[in-house]
Amino acid sequence: MKKTTRLQAGLLVLLLALPAAGRTHRLFSSAADSATDQRQTRTMRLVRILITSDQMVTITTESAISDAVSYISGERYVVVIPQAVVAGVNSDLASRFFTNLQIDQRGEDVAISFLLKPGSVGRLEPKSNGLSVVFAASDRLTSQNTGGAVRGEPAAFSTAGPAPSDSVNETPAVAPAPKLDMPAPVNGLPNSAAAPAPQPGGLSALLNNLFPGASDKVTADTTNVDLSVPESPAFTVLGFTPNTVIRPGSPKAFASSLLSGLDQNGNFQSGLAFDFTPFMLINGENITIKDYNEHYLTRLLSRTQFSFASTKGASADDTATRLAAGLNITLWDKGDPRVYHPQRGDDDVLQCFANSLQLPPIIAPNTPQADIDKINAGNKATNDTVADACRDRARKANWNRSSWVFAYAPSWISKAGDTNGYKWNGGAVWTSVAYGFEGISSLERIAQLIFHARYRSRERAPDPLNAGTFLTQNSTFFGARFRAGSPKFGLNFEDSFIRTRILGGTTDTINRFSVGAEARISNNLYFVISSGGNLGADNGQKGFVLTSFKYGFNPKSQFNPQP
Repeated sequence: MKKTTRLQAGLLVLLLALPAAGRTHRLFSSAADSATDQRQTRTMRLVRILITSDQMVTITTESAISDAVSYISGERYVVVIPQAVVAGVNSDLASRFFTNLQIDQRGEDVAISFLLKPGSVGRLEPKSNGLSVVFAASDRLTSQNTGGAVRGEPAAFSTAGPAPSDSVNETPAVAPAPKLDMPAPVNGLPNSAAAPAPQPGGLSALLNNLFPGASDKVTADTTNVDLSVPESPAFTVLGFTPNTVIRPGSPKAFASSLLSGLDQNGNFQSGLAFDFTPFMLINGENITIKDYNEHYLTRLLSRTQFSFASTKGASADDTATRLAAGLNITLWDKGDPRVYHPQRGDDDVLQCFANSLQLPPIIAPNTPQADIDKINAGNKATNDTVADACRDRARKANWNRSSWVFAYAPSWISKAGDTNGYKWNGGAVWTSVAYGFEGISSLERIAQLIFHARYRSRERAPDPLNAGTFLTQNSTFFGARFRAGSPKFGLNFEDSFIRTRILGGTTDTINRFSVGAEARISNNLYFVISSGGNLGADNGQKGFVLTSFKYGFNPKSQFNPQP
């Protein structure tokens, strides 16, 4: 009899508890399947959390979330999404309504909780690709339009999700989340990040998706691409570049050039040049992508190149040693891969990263650390391959874009070839403008047209009519160069008009033409050769052939460091 009484009492307590649970309401309408059946038919969902404003948090996934639950636990507003894993979080924005965002992995479910500020409440709103958590002051949202989500009362939830504690002051137990390691970071940033399709909001939204929580620290070198090394300004003033018409473009952080061959006077020359961009070398780790794109002065300083070169004549007519310095400023460059161009799609490095990089894999709880390391290493290897493909595509799209440079270079000469007799050898100023045929589908990927103008003053040049003697001259250059090919191999055709006035002597006008080629030998290493001659020369000038090896590098990049 006592056992029967105890059983009846237990049933009575259970029946009394049912109305309390009845105070909670289903957030979304759904089929009447049991929670067990629903879990068996669902797969793990990847959700991303974006704080889109100070009063709204958007939770996105591949489809609508029909089984989310929410409730109040103490001072926290809690949202539980069954069968889910968090793939990315953007928590850069502050909110007037909550002070803390906490994410817990409860087995196969994700719990997102917000520490509410006094007088604040929240509610869930369905979306086609997830849901939104909307916050407001308690006098703006009532229990009717929050589905019961008022401080001190359990909020609306679906029976498909885990039931919250009946006590509003009790925090539900949280299962420890598995440790998902990202690949080894570079400069403190993850090498492999969630890569959703770009969200509205431009560069900031894209960076927030690629680098959750670190978007303001992503350095500009993340999008470095191995484009051809521009001609050295110091070699240019000495007249020893393979091409008379100088190609504009954004310089490398550091570059060197090794030159040899017959110059325009028919004398053999050899030389070495070093080029660098001080701002990038000294301050590159502090230049972020956002700063680079938002501030023209940052781009201008990052593209300002200094150069030093020395050449030595090895023929009987010219044994002089020449020194030169150079300053080269790229005023604008449509081929600079560090500038974000979303309209180019996958031809833009960042956009390609966002569209192509793989999400971190889902790792089950209690997975051994050795297996986690193996999974993460495989994910990094995959993303390295994808990043290489993105950079290769960007190289093909940017190698011949339009650009404009301005440069100045002084020089010195030792006629006897020793190191003690250097004298002023004048200087040069020039500008080059390149046109990449943008918008012309038949040419924009394979061709470039360059226009060049230069003035060279007080140059001491060997007298072609009197061996071993030098004359002083001023020269004016106007020329054009046509490039055709690809980033791996290109042909050059150029023609220049040159007017030379010998101080105290005659004026000579010539037409210089040349044909040459440039080949990419390996990462950051290029070989250039050019050969040509002069038409209309009255001073006996001969043909020339010059070759050059050019090597350059930029700081290592995120997502598979470049050499």
